[in-house]
Amino acid sequence: MSGPPEPVWLVAANVVLWRRYGEPGQELRTGTKAYRSGAKVYVVDTYCATSREFS
Repeated sequence: MSGPPEPVWLVAANVVLWRRYGEPGQELRTGTKAYRSGAKVYVVDTYCATSREFS
């Protein structure tokens, strides 16, 4: 290895504190099934596509 490592692009997100749940959206739940509310999530080595690529 010679020199400093190259920078890497990644996706960062904050998990919602409260979200609506259920058919009419009447119930409030915290976070998601996998992450607690307020958690910071980093996704490295992913492909971020634009909406035009899926149409």
